[in-house]
Amino acid sequence: MNLRTLRQTQKLIGSYFRKVETTQVTEDKTNLANTPFTIFIAGNDQPGDLSLEGRTDVDIAVTVNPNTHQILISNLPRDAYIQKSGISKLEG
Repeated sequence: MNLRTLRQTQKLIGSYFRKVETTQVTEDKTNLANTPFTIFIAGNDQPGDLSLEGRTDVDIAVTVNPNTHQILISNLPRDAYIQKSGISKLEG
């Protein structure tokens, strides 16, 4: 499917943009043109200004490998059950 076909068959029903100010800048000299890297995307369900309160209802890890020209997108379920080491059953 090319971009023209995509635009003809899909309808954008809305979009949202939020400007976020960066408070911490690091000077990393890593060349992303040939070094694989991972980006974590999280969507917070708390309305209002961005904060660490609330839960993320979207958790996605995107790994880009410029050497192999591959992108891996992993959707991480928010309510996944992970057994703690040393505990044999759910408590509560």
